[in-house]
Amino acid sequence: MFNVRSFGAVGDGQTLDRDAIQSALNACARAGGGEVYLPAGTYLSGTLEIPSHTVLNISPGATLLGSPRIEDYTRDPRGRDGDQTGYHLLRVADAGNVVICGGGTVDGQGPTYWDSPAKPVDGKSPWRGYHLAYSPHDARPSPMLTVYKCQDVRIENLTLTNSAGWAVNTVLSRWLWVRGVKILNPMNGPNTDGIDIQSCQDMFISDCHIENGDDSIVAFTSPGSGPCERLAITNCILSTRCCAIKFYNWGEPYAFRQITCNNIVVYNTERAFGAYMRDQSVLQDVVCSNFTVHGGCTPPNFSERQIHIDVANPPEGADDEENSYLASLQGITFANWIIRSSGRIIVGGNRRVPVRNLAFHNILLEVNGSQDMASFVNPTPSTGQWNRTLPHIRTIPAHLVIHAVRGLTVDGVRVANASSQPLQPMHGMYLENVEDDRINGFSTYPLQPGCEQIVRK
Repeated sequence: MFNVRSFGAVGDGQTLDRDAIQSALNACARAGGGEVYLPAGTYLSGTLEIPSHTVLNISPGATLLGSPRIEDYTRDPRGRDGDQTGYHLLRVADAGNVVICGGGTVDGQGPTYWDSPAKPVDGKSPWRGYHLAYSPHDARPSPMLTVYKCQDVRIENLTLTNSAGWAVNTVLSRWLWVRGVKILNPMNGPNTDGIDIQSCQDMFISDCHIENGDDSIVAFTSPGSGPCERLAITNCILSTRCCAIKFYNWGEPYAFRQITCNNIVVYNTERAFGAYMRDQSVLQDVVCSNFTVHGGCTPPNFSERQIHIDVANPPEGADDEENSYLASLQGITFANWIIRSSGRIIVGGNRRVPVRNLAFHNILLEVNGSQDMASFVNPTPSTGQWNRTLPHIRTIPAHLVIHAVRGLTVDGVRVANASSQPLQPMHGMYLENVEDDRINGFSTYPLQPGCEQIVRK
């Protein structure tokens, strides 16, 4: 065991202990592997590089505290893209057989890198009703913990809090475990994601509690990366002002395949599940089961849609030969959900390459309020998560809006009025360009005159 105190770490929260901790990590690497131990104390640090065959044990009572000075971090040029600044508190790169664990805390001191409502930067105005904190010139550590081109990495039994941007990012890696981790990030932080998965395979996320300002768990691909395959997300409690579990691809020819999300609790969130696919992207063989979801996101102009699938449509008049370049979604199942929300379930498929084999089994949508549909005519310009080629999808007054699906199964789906007031006039389900559907057991509360249980277009 390599105790960081033996290498000169003070642990008083004031002295910069980066060099002492890194010396312990380097000694562990020279020995061929082992455990680097942080006893109780607060260890102020900048970037730490964790080598192969290392257990970094942040013990109960120990806090690894991110420095508020960007000069104490080293910048990695790999993987820089938007919210990935290249500055990290913990970096695992080109390594294997690494464990970060121990029951302690990693605190990024993120708010020290942001402005505040009393001190706006560059005249930034409130965004969606929040004064969203802002970091000028990307001068903040994000992600706080990064795993890049690694194998066999475990992040277990830790509290990660106050990250200046993303908390955890895994990139181009295989055989990963994130288990028993609590992530607590400010709701108004700039892109304070929980766990970002970038082109990884064979990854397990379980028994985590995540409260954060941006997506809680998000998988994505980027130019020059690769597919996301064989992901298992289970037994998690999530809360965010954005999307709890999200998949997106902005046009790269990489697939998301063989994914399960099971036993998930979502609260105070506008979206429990989101999938946003652009040309050439693939999402297939996904099962999301046993979800209990409560909406109630606080920012104005957010729109609750607890299940939201959005696929870019080609422009009118596009050549049919371009079909092979369009997004493909198939084999997606939602089973055993209870949703309490004022919002809708929306599937905006592609009319030329429709979503195939989409199923809803045993879904209870408890509608506890009404939404102002007019506010969705022009959604926030900064977001790419509303399809601009299907503007009418945003405002259709129906609890389930499903466009461009081939092979739809609806089995045991019920919409209930959970509000103490009458709801606005709404149809039960709106089907547009839907083929080969099997609807068995769809019911609603008594709808207002002029509204239908199922509308077909």
